[in-house]
Amino acid sequence: MKKLILGMALVLGIYATGFAQQQGGNRGGMQMATPEERAKRSVEEIDKAVKLEGSQKDSIYSYELANAQVQQTLFEKARADGNMDRQKMMAQMQVLQEEIDKKIKGVLKGEQVEKYEVYVKERQSRMRQGPRGNN
Repeated sequence: MKKLILGMALVLGIYATGFAQQQGGNRGGMQMATPEERAKRSVEEIDKAVKLEGSQKDSIYSYELANAQVQQTLFEKARADGNMDRQKMMAQMQVLQEEIDKKIKGVLKGEQVEKYEVYVKERQSRMRQGPRGNN
């Protein structure tokens, strides 16, 4: 009887370890979005908030894509160096975001700028609340 229980515990432990390794390393099973996916999602969110025109979408997509590529490079470099200093990383990201916000405002017209500023405040509020689904 002891051997049966021990055997079952061993099988369960091996199964659990395999499952954990499958899930680990990619944020609980979630893949990190590519820069292209992140840029597309950003443009969709901005469009929803301010109602972009075709050429505005193209311009903003190129800004967001460049920004996402720089962010990915920063993350990869920090990870490779083993130096994931959260404070430093957040400061760099904030500077990048301020730069892209200026570029985006330069593409927007009139009332769109006001709507974009509201969108930015809401985005910042969501960021302060932390990751979604973390209830």
